[in-house]
Amino acid sequence: MTLDILKLTAATACALSIMTACSRGGDASVPADALVSIGEASLTRTELNTKIPAGLSPADSTAVARAYIRSWIDARLIAGVASAEVDMDEINRLTEEYRNELIMAQYRRTMARQASDGDFAEDSLRAYYETHPEDFVLERPMLKGLYLKIPDDTPNLSTIRKIGRAHV
Repeated sequence: MTLDILKLTAATACALSIMTACSRGGDASVPADALVSIGEASLTRTELNTKIPAGLSPADSTAVARAYIRSWIDARLIAGVASAEVDMDEINRLTEEYRNELIMAQYRRTMARQASDGDFAEDSLRAYYETHPEDFVLERPMLKGLYLKIPDDTPNLSTIRKIGRAHV
């Protein structure tokens, strides 16, 4: 870690330690190497060091450290304000729903990898498709087109057909 980062982290730690101690009465649950604490969350020197890529110049590593600390603080402060303004029961419900979807998707991938020959019978594929149609909903159309029904006695039908073939 460069000298600039040490100065930055020391100054940030000092200022935030004073604010944290005043606001939380010097809570002993704050880690010893905490640089910033907001509520129950703490950003430690160890965590910050893992976020700074090796090989940066001192100026760049200082800039990365400052940006990460600001981002970390902003995220906690905004989350704190936002949690008071949004329906947390709905957030918890959506989170649990998404978590279950991730678990099921991971389980399906694991089971697919474990399939010995990777070849599935047609009837088992159809049964799975019919049982889980929600897994096969596309986010965007696979085919985009326009279908025109033109009577056979339409004048210039051959010209219309040529135009249609040119756009396929």
